Amino acid sequence: MPCGILMKLCVACGNDMVPDGSLECPKCGGATVSAKRAFRPRQRPSGLFVSYSRRDAVKAEVLASELSLSGLRVWRDIERIWAGEGFPGQIYRELENCLRVVVLWSSASIGSEWVLREADFGLTHQKILPIRLDDVSPPSPFDTVQCINLSGWDGSPAHPALRTVLAEVARVVSLAGG
Repeated sequence: MPCGILMKLCVACGNDMVPDGSLECPKCGGATVSAKRAFRPRQRPSGLFVSYSRRDAVKAEVLASELSLSGLRVWRDIERIWAGEGFPGQIYRELENCLRVVVLWSSASIGSEWVLREADFGLTHQKILPIRLDDVSPPSPFDTVQCINLSGWDGSPAHPALRTVLAEVARVVSLAGG
């Protein structure tokens, strides 16, 4: 998106990429609010986007914390979506600007619409880095990508399986230029 283009915001879905002059959102048909300047300099992809089910929030927090301690920039949806900001717009920006979409597959996440959308973005853009938290198989088409196995993890930062995952994530991010 070029810098300085006038844009509108959809009040229904949070889409902040509605062209100025549009009366309704092209994604959902919702009403739009007045134009704003959208300054989005092209960024070099960096960091990790962590996709998870709310039922896995404790493990996602420990994993994100450990990844951050290893020097990686980590983004989760609870950290930087500000009051009044639409979820879809912010999440999409973070997905676009990450090196890898870390998808935490579990019995809870395979049924999460948000996790499936984020995983689809990662797969489509060749950014997916799947991790299995339990013995569940990711749904199709995500089952065609090798997962890092963290199914034996008890949630402890000192667990050997977590150390293995951190080393593998660091290797993959390094290969991606992060």
